[in-house]
Amino acid sequence: MGLGNPGSTYQNTRHNAGFWFVDQLAVLAGVSLYKPLFCSWRQAIVKYQSHTVVLIQPLTFMNQSGRILPRLQRRFGFEREHFLVAVDQMDLPPGRLRLKPKGSDAGHNGLKSLREAWGTDFFRRLTIGIGRPYDGAKVLEHVLGCLDTQGRQIVDHALQEAGVVFWSLLADQKPGCTEVQFWEHYQNELNRFRSSLPGSGSVSPSP
Repeated sequence: MGLGNPGSTYQNTRHNAGFWFVDQLAVLAGVSLYKPLFCSWRQAIVKYQSHTVVLIQPLTFMNQSGRILPRLQRRFGFEREHFLVAVDQMDLPPGRLRLKPKGSDAGHNGLKSLREAWGTDFFRRLTIGIGRPYDGAKVLEHVLGCLDTQGRQIVDHALQEAGVVFWSLLADQKPGCTEVQFWEHYQNELNRFRSSLPGSGSVSPSP
């Protein structure tokens, strides 16, 4: 699941970085996201090797992201350990990624909504660096603003690399590989990538 705000007004804002990751996964898999009838999300279902991957973008606003989780679980039957959320992170520079098995919401309303829905902070997240506000700008103005051209290129490149690694690792997954092992492999493989653009394509280690 990637977090963001729905609609063209927000599609290029920093707060929609989670949507960008899901978009990249869909492009690489050759599928298109669509809104199912009577559902508050966009989805694409990818049958890949022996795996089924469900890509989700909530159509609730950011602070209501967790509202759809119960219905998603009933519809797709997944457990929390199968879940990954992609979300923007101001404490990382643009293009830096951090894969974590758990963590606080750190004031992020989307993560707060998911925490309230799950009843725990133990859910996996891929945080996507968008940088801190400049020159005393307010947080809301920053996250609802857009990256400059170079910053967006850096983030897009990092997300493309992250998407390529995800699908490649899934294709090569060995029988008996556990969820924990898969995500450890994912972080390790992402750490191998570096880009000529500063900050792109690297994953910071989990604390």
